[in-house]
Amino acid sequence: MKRPILCRAGVFALLLTLAGPLHAQTTTDAAKADGKAFGRDKAASAQSAATTNPDASRIPNFGGTPSQSGYFDDPDRMSREAASQATTNTGYRAMRDSMDRRARFAPQDLDATIARSNVISDDPLAYTSGMAIGGSQGRCVPLPPASGTAARYMATCNVGYTATQETRTCPVTLTARVEQRQVYGYYCVGGSGVDPASAYNCNRYPAPQCTVTQSYPINLCDPYFGIYWGCNSGDLRVDLVSCTSPVDGATPYTVTGENVVTTARDESQCAGLAADTSCQQDTETCTDSDPVTRIVDGIAVTQPCWAWSRSYSCAQFTEAQDCQTLEATPGCKLVREDCLAGEPCRTWERVYDCPVPDQPANSNQFICDGDVYCIDGSCETIQREANDEFKNA
Repeated sequence: MKRPILCRAGVFALLLTLAGPLHAQTTTDAAKADGKAFGRDKAASAQSAATTNPDASRIPNFGGTPSQSGYFDDPDRMSREAASQATTNTGYRAMRDSMDRRARFAPQDLDATIARSNVISDDPLAYTSGMAIGGSQGRCVPLPPASGTAARYMATCNVGYTATQETRTCPVTLTARVEQRQVYGYYCVGGSGVDPASAYNCNRYPAPQCTVTQSYPINLCDPYFGIYWGCNSGDLRVDLVSCTSPVDGATPYTVTGENVVTTARDESQCAGLAADTSCQQDTETCTDSDPVTRIVDGIAVTQPCWAWSRSYSCAQFTEAQDCQTLEATPGCKLVREDCLAGEPCRTWERVYDCPVPDQPANSNQFICDGDVYCIDGSCETIQREANDEFKNA
């Protein structure tokens, strides 16, 4: 009775054994088929992209004219704007300050140091043979002499102008002048039918030389003094004209004298500020308006204001710099100047090549046995202390 049970168990195990590889094989085939389908899809997309002319709609994140298009016609503007913004950029200043404080070594100094190391590396036993750590002073072997120069570093400072705004004012005055002149009075006829060659045609009395003081309409149907033709139904008029100078060919009916008042603003004291390109006019305030009527050469002249104060905002540029320390440091040499801001440039950054301060003077160096331990070319002096407990041990 037990054998059938064992057979069922063996068959079940066999089915499980066969089912495992069959499932794995199916999953692998499906993955391969999926990968092939994905590859065919991407290949078709790539082929389509390669054979289709590009346009703006097919370029991702393209929104028309780029913001950098202003550099197309003037690519040098990019470097100018970068230089003007660099001084206020925190990251740029941190990088420049770190680079400026870092010691720099001339190529010949590095070559000399490497050559000195090679001398020791070529014959190390000449400097270390027979040396042992024994607590005694031992002997000292001189190392090859150093031939390098003092290390140097690059330092920067600024020189230029500081800009401040200041308000400047200037006075503007009103000058009044009274002149005597003669005034000529004439009669003229205007309207249709007037003889254009007649001295009485109103077209011969033009403004502003002549002004009409009075006008009278007339309605005449018979020729009168030959100044018009035919009958007129009322569009004729007679004007009384006042002229400041005689009219050729016409006889004035009156000649009188009159006073003429002319006024002019005297802005001569503001000419310098107005011509200064660093100044811009702000306001103009009346400073003298009482009384409004004043007597000029016996004639009463009325004006709402007789004097003004005009103000300008002007940029004041003062020389400033922080290069005094570098200029006074012995051994510092000016390398170059870079413009930082302004057109024309008003602020420059100066770059100096300076020696590293507080360097020890060159002296002979030795390697000694007994109290010196070296590893990988780095040597340290061993500090020894007496052992007072050795007797107890």
